[in-house]
Amino acid sequence: QFQEQVKNEFYQQVGVTLTVKGDLSNIFRWIHSAQSPSDFRVVPYLKITPDKDDAAKVVCAVQFWRWYQPTAT
Repeated sequence: QFQEQVKNEFYQQVGVTLTVKGDLSNIFRWIHSAQSPSDFRVVPYLKITPDKDDAAKVVCAVQFWRWYQPTAT
């Protein structure tokens, strides 16, 4: 689900919330590879719950934000 875009004079923020299911270590590797403060990509929200159908897996809701320089108007 896409987040509502945020704009002000300093930055433009876009974001997405994803729900993923899998092995916890694989999910953490994926999140770590996507997060990049130097590229202004952050994870401000992460919720982890056990999978009801498979005790070896988890369900994660993760939100990614990306900040951009505002466009000139």
